[in-house]
Amino acid sequence: MANLSSKNKSGELVIAPQRNADFSSERLAATLYEEIELSIDSRFAIAYSGGCDSQALLHAMSVLRHRYSIDLIALHFDHGLSEYSKLWCEQCEQWCAEFNVPFLSHREMIIARTGESLEALARNARYAWFERITDKNRVVLTAHHFDDQIETILLNLIKGRSVESLTGIAKSRTLSYGKRQLLVRPLLQISKEKLKKYNEENGLNWITDPSNKDDIFDRNYLRNQIMPKVQSRWPNASKGVGRISQKLQRVSSVYQQHIKVLYQKSIQDSQKRLFCLVEPISIEALSHLGKWDYIEVIRLWIHQSGNRSPSDALLEETYRQIVGHHAGAGGFEYHSYEVKNFANRLHLMHKVGAGYDESISIHFDLREKQLVKLGIRLGVEREIGHGLNVEKMSNRVIQLTWRKGGERVVLPGRNFRHSLKKLHQKCQTPPWERDRLPFVTVDGEAVWVSGIGVLGDYRCGEQDEGLSLQFKRLDD
Repeated sequence: MANLSSKNKSGELVIAPQRNADFSSERLAATLYEEIELSIDSRFAIAYSGGCDSQALLHAMSVLRHRYSIDLIALHFDHGLSEYSKLWCEQCEQWCAEFNVPFLSHREMIIARTGESLEALARNARYAWFERITDKNRVVLTAHHFDDQIETILLNLIKGRSVESLTGIAKSRTLSYGKRQLLVRPLLQISKEKLKKYNEENGLNWITDPSNKDDIFDRNYLRNQIMPKVQSRWPNASKGVGRISQKLQRVSSVYQQHIKVLYQKSIQDSQKRLFCLVEPISIEALSHLGKWDYIEVIRLWIHQSGNRSPSDALLEETYRQIVGHHAGAGGFEYHSYEVKNFANRLHLMHKVGAGYDESISIHFDLREKQLVKLGIRLGVEREIGHGLNVEKMSNRVIQLTWRKGGERVVLPGRNFRHSLKKLHQKCQTPPWERDRLPFVTVDGEAVWVSGIGVLGDYRCGEQDEGLSLQFKRLDD
């Protein structure tokens, strides 16, 4: 077979486009070059089950690995859903040894509760492991093919999902929302039959999962019962579905650009708070949007935080609240996160229970303190003339204490006590920060509260050594 590639001066692979309808390592290289500019320093991880599709992908990539010296590993996730799963893992490891491809595996039992999708849970667990085990510069490849694409589009149509879902499986995306790590599906233009033919021509065996014949699963029922009848009546049906999907992709792309413009006008960059996963969004700006624009802006906002968005029905309800100017409008809880309305803005954060037992206090040694369960740290800076008076706190019991309710504190220069709750309200401290952030006490007396500052007579003078405190996210 002719060599269809060469290297330019910068070391990039220059690969001629492939018109051959059959699958080959050259066609795979051309697809990867088009999608991610495949180069000699490219690093890949294959999601490898040992089935027909991933076997073809692994073999073709192993050919490219030797030809172009690219870095390649195989990742096998054992969901524990089959009595044969351990044997399959061992077989995959053996094949990888034959291909001289490093092999990594992970076993994690997947249990679905009533109403949960086993397929979705398994996929989420698998992708989460991929993200943990690989670095951001390694591209994860999956073996989704043309038949998978058609099945996905039809299932989304039958279940009445979004217009965007009718564009099918994306050729590439980040491994999870809000992350940089790339996932690429280079086989989406290749049919299952052509992958099977490739394996047979190269003398490859593969694993056949008996559960693929179980029609209790929607995808299996569509594949085993419906598609053969459709193809028999309309031989070009899959190509037709593929064409309409491409047209919808163009329409969806234009609309998504429109939504991104509205989103940028709605977010408030400078107002991001502790515990929030993304910048808050202006309720005033949202109230001027039409219902469907509003829903798509909120979806984009949630996706930017690294989370999946809820149903249209739930978001429609929040829209009615916002245009109706209801108290707390737009707030809701979904899976692991919650949205709260505060100061005419929506804030999105993980659901967080009490990270620490609020009935106790924690020793504070005047150095940076990490509160890992809350995902924050208390930053400490020593400077002259600012913050807490260090000398005044020497040889005293210094602690971080959580709010229990009813606290009263003394402001600097005052000789009477104020309600801490009312001070928080005056300073516009969000309720979730009031409840989650501890304050500093000396011998049981509050001397510093986040958002309010130094209390009592603990403020340092111009020549005194001071301690400035600030809560920050652990990842800041």
